[in-house]
Amino acid sequence: MKCKKCNCPFFKIDIIPCCDECRENAAWVDVIHGTGSYTLNKTYIEYRELKRNHVEENGECEMGAAYGDGCYMFTCANCGARSHLPMSDSC
Repeated sequence: MKCKKCNCPFFKIDIIPCCDECRENAAWVDVIHGTGSYTLNKTYIEYRELKRNHVEENGECEMGAAYGDGCYMFTCANCGARSHLPMSDSC
């Protein structure tokens, strides 16, 4: 496997055990009467005590497909580009 951005073969691998509090899982902001959007702004999410639920509601996070069971997050050792491999408990 090589980085899609710089072709480097070295990565830092983090195991994200659950999507619930991952920084890539957005929270819904209900602006006016059911209209709104998702946000990743950590400060706003914590201040408003919002639930990060994009994965739960739509099956995806900012990185792409997600199943709610966490992922392997790959960070390129050279350029810092990130990619992920979602985990699922189903076979």
